[in-house]
This record gives sequence, C-alpha cells and structure tokens, in this order.
Amino acid sequence: MYLQAGRFAEARADLAAAILLKPTLYQAHATLGQLHQRQRQLDEASLAFGQAIERASDPATRAALHRTRALLYADRRDASPQRRAAALHDLEEAIRLEPGNASHRVRDMVERARVFFGGAQFEEALRACGDALELVPEHPGAHQLRISTLVALKRFDDVLSSCDAYLAREKPTIEILEIRGLARVARQNHSGAVADYTRALDLTSDLDRGTRSRLLNRRGWAYHFADAPRLALDDFEASLKLDQNQSDAHAGRGLARVRLGDSGKAVDDAEAAVRLARRSSTPDGGSDDQIQADFNAARIYAQA
Repeated sequence: MYLQAGRFAEARADLAAAILLKPTLYQAHATLGQLHQRQRQLDEASLAFGQAIERASDPATRAALHRTRALLYADRRDASPQRRAAALHDLEEAIRLEPGNASHRVRDMVERARVFFGGAQFEEALRACGDALELVPEHPGAHQLRISTLVALKRFDDVLSSCDAYLAREKPTIEILEIRGLARVARQNHSGAVADYTRALDLTSDLDRGTRSRLLNRRGWAYHFADAPRLALDDFEASLKLDQNQSDAHAGRGLARVRLGDSGKAVDDAEAAVRLARRSSTPDGGSDDQIQADFNAARIYAQA
C-alpha cells in the first residue's frame, strides 16, 4: 500500500522488516524490486528480482519474475550488450518455464525479438519473430516487428508483401502504413507511398503533432520525388506550422521553393536546415542528419 501511494521510504522500511523476519519469502524481494523500478534504480531492481527468483518455487511465478527482470532493460536504447544478453537469458528462462502457456510464450518470443532488434541483431530478430509466428501465426505484434526488421535489412520486396498480407487481415495502423510508404519510395512507387502516408495521416490525432509532422514530411518528400513541388511545399509548410525546429522540413521546403522559382526563401530554408541539424548533432559531428542537411543545402544552392 505504501508503494502504491508513492511513500517509498515507508515501503522500504516495511520490506526490510519483512525480509528480516522471513528471508525466504520471495514476495518481499519481488516487491522491493518493484520499488526500485519505480525509483528508476534499475540495477538495484535487477538484484532484488534475482533474489525473488532464487526463492520462488512455482514455475509460473519464476517465469513471471524472469519476464519482469528482462523488461527492465529490454526497451532501453542505451542498454549495454551485457544487459541485452541478460534480458535474452531471462526471456528464454520464462519461455522454458511455461511450455504450456501459449499466450505468455509468444509474448516472450516477441520481446526476445525486440531485444535483438534494439541491439541491431536483425537476422536474429527475424528468426525470433519466426518462432513467435510459428506458435501464433496471426500475432499482430510479431508481424509488425518482423516488418520493421525487414526494413532494417533493406529487404523492401519482402516488406511490401508482408505489409500487404498484414493489412489484408488486420486494421490499418499508422506504423504499418508508414513502413509500406517507405518501402514504396525505395521501389520508386511514389504515388503508392503518397496514398499510404495520406491514410496514415487520417489515423492520427490533431494532438499527436510529432507523428503528424513526420508523416507530412514523408509525404512531402514522396511528392518531391514524384515531381510535384507545389504539393510538396504544402506538406512541408503544414509540418513546419506544427514544429519550426525541423531540419528535414526546412530542407524539403527549400527544395520545393527553389523548384518553384523562389530562390531567396529557398536559401533561407537551406541555412535553417543546416543550422538545426548541427544543433542536434553530437559534439564530434558527422551525423547522418547533418550530412543529409549539408547535401540538401548544396542542391538548393546549386539550383538557386
């Protein structure tokens, strides 16, 4: 109750007293792990969950504790290779301990694929998605992660066929439509990409400004590649109304403007794109965004 109320000091005192009275009680250690997790003390949480795992005897309980410990680091982009390896081990233990629970097993398999994906181990992620789909062929999460993995591997024909298969039986999602749009651009199907981004935009909320601006930028570039600078300009203008601090949108608007004969404003956009990209780059420079901004600025200057 103290933990749920956010009274962490009292919760910690009660748990310490409980552990002194009965050190073999797994529940106290598990709750201590939750307390550390709530306080963002992930290393301490991991140790507490480990103590709980050692004391739990029921396989389903042990599986749940392994799963909880795995998820401490599974979704963190900054997780070290050692932490990812530990998360994979925990998920494999959870899968092993609950052989008869298909819903838990497939969820753990998808999380295992997500850990591989986060560590840029894309072939392993693809195999892990395959394991999940072999168990539950229609699992939406496994299909979505498989498609994202195929994008990372630049297997765009497979991306398109997988997206088509997914959308044939599931409700369209922003993520799947956006991914198919990217694959269509890679395959020079710009009108198809525009259609996908338009459908995705229809699914967004007006409050989700970040998603809307990103989709407007993607559709703007698709219009640009399709030789429709006026439509591209409209999308980049709409995106910049949502957020002025976007290097990509300034570059896109600059290219549209220079193609429409407005060289002065186009150069202003080129300079803004480079400035914003450098502001967000790492101290050593050379980020992909900065390189792309410099490249687009050079194109604008050349045409101006």
